[in-house]
Amino acid sequence: MFTYIDPKVRQRLLNQGKLITINPDGHLINFESQGQLELNSISILGPIPLPLILGDEEYKVDWYACVRHTELKEVQKLADELRQGQQQNSFASLASSMAVNSVLVMGDKSSWTNPLIRVHSSCLTGDVLGSGRCDCGPQLDKSIKEIFSDQEGGMVIYMAGHEGRGIGLWAKAATYLLQDEGENTYQANRSLGLDEDSRDFSEAATLIKYFYGNKSFRLLTNNPKKINDLNKSAEIIERLLKTTRYKNFLNNYMNNSQEVMLGYSDSNKDGGIIASQWNVYKAQISMFEVGVNSNVNINFFHGRGGTISRGGGPTYDSIMSQPQGTISSQIRYTEQGEVISDKYSTPYLAYENVKLEVASFINKSSS
Repeated sequence: MFTYIDPKVRQRLLNQGKLITINPDGHLINFESQGQLELNSISILGPIPLPLILGDEEYKVDWYACVRHTELKEVQKLADELRQGQQQNSFASLASSMAVNSVLVMGDKSSWTNPLIRVHSSCLTGDVLGSGRCDCGPQLDKSIKEIFSDQEGGMVIYMAGHEGRGIGLWAKAATYLLQDEGENTYQANRSLGLDEDSRDFSEAATLIKYFYGNKSFRLLTNNPKKINDLNKSAEIIERLLKTTRYKNFLNNYMNNSQEVMLGYSDSNKDGGIIASQWNVYKAQISMFEVGVNSNVNINFFHGRGGTISRGGGPTYDSIMSQPQGTISSQIRYTEQGEVISDKYSTPYLAYENVKLEVASFINKSSS
């Protein structure tokens, strides 16, 4: 870590413009102002020319190492104390104190008008070890290749603190053992008393603002939400289930089940209430048929908000209106926003609403 090897090196990098600090809005902070840095300021080191070897191909990218300045400052303070006590050989123990995110830039960022951007959560087992328990490694490789070959280029933001959806490598190892006992990914997290997803993407947003600005871009994601993507959902699921490695993963660790999140409000933003509801309905039918043909259970997770436009409305009617066959052994959905107080604020209200939900599930799954 350059910051505590020699302060002279740090100063040289500052002078060369290879070490900078930005505030949470992505704006550059002058060196003279760094004594009054905001809490979530980020220090960035780079660019560093970095050839990536993927298969038989080489991809040349510019690498930027990024760390939250508050963490950097604490490590630097401790390093100064160690240096004064002639304990330089203890510096290696400080490296684990910082989560260093990475930005891989491909193409000329000064000419970007609509770049491809991928935010990738770190996964040691998948990205580095090639684990068959997930497809994170292939996702990362595919993203780099796609961005590199794109006419405009773009960047990958690699979030180092997202291991196991933010629970860390040690807890992730424990969830793997629980999965081997029959729990799925989400159940294992809950068994450890952890959230299903603890990731924080605020630093990724700050980095996008700095490297590109507050402008539109193409997000390279594995979670299609809009109308056109809904129409392609069955094709995407079918291609995924034909991947031997992924099919084995579902069979060995997910009880041969694939969960699909249905985001009603997100698709509505693109196509309007009627179009979004109708296309979500059709997408369920198509994906369910793919699951039947592939001998995989497709379970839908309904992301329902409070209003009709966000997938809300009367719970009984909503469940009963789902496509035939898509609700059989289970259903999963969210109740959020004003719905929480409207339906569950008292024991009586909660009891009556849960009773409606159970009744509708039984009636629909047996019809």
